[in-house]
Amino acid sequence: MATLRFIGLSVAVFFSLLPFTFAGDGPALAVCGITNLAPYGRVGDIGSGTVGLAFGTSHYNTGTVGVLWTPAPSTNHPLFTQNLYRRSMVNGAVRFEQIGHSWVFNSYCPLQEQTCAACTPDSTCGPTLGPGCATSHSAGNNASQSNLSARGFVNPFTGSYPSTLNSHAHTHTPISHRLQVKDADLSVPGAVYFAESHAVTHDDAMSGRPPSPAPT
Repeated sequence: MATLRFIGLSVAVFFSLLPFTFAGDGPALAVCGITNLAPYGRVGDIGSGTVGLAFGTSHYNTGTVGVLWTPAPSTNHPLFTQNLYRRSMVNGAVRFEQIGHSWVFNSYCPLQEQTCAACTPDSTCGPTLGPGCATSHSAGNNASQSNLSARGFVNPFTGSYPSTLNSHAHTHTPISHRLQVKDADLSVPGAVYFAESHAVTHDDAMSGRPPSPAPT
């Protein structure tokens, strides 16, 4: 668990990874690292506006076969979301609430890194992420507005989405599609903040394995 200082507001941000993965044969994608929360654009004045955020991520294949990983407009690549939560005291009671979320990031070019587990690599940039192998995206990658797509066209149970998911026939504001959080939500005394990355991909979703605790 890492602690970072956040853009001059002196708020401690704690990154929390969900302790679950999947067991058995087949592909399985899991989060193994969250780093480097950073601001990317804002709307409104500091203190009363909304800031765009992103953080770096590493995801790895905990399964026994490669995870399909070909870039858009293919529908065989993982989608990643970014969420931010706050735990604080409200009227004497603990409250845990979501204060922001991003659109889905269309991942590309799996790097076959050996940073999370023993790796049996495919070629760099795929067409799969090999068993045990990881791929990382920087905060800047995850903030790329041209590669962020609407969540509403994604089936979270099957991992299916249309090949037109990443169409951008509109104008972006400085924070469009990014993890958007109001300044007021980041300045609550005594609050603790949690960042989350969630991954959805078709071949993992359709492999039908039950969840089990991941190694710590």
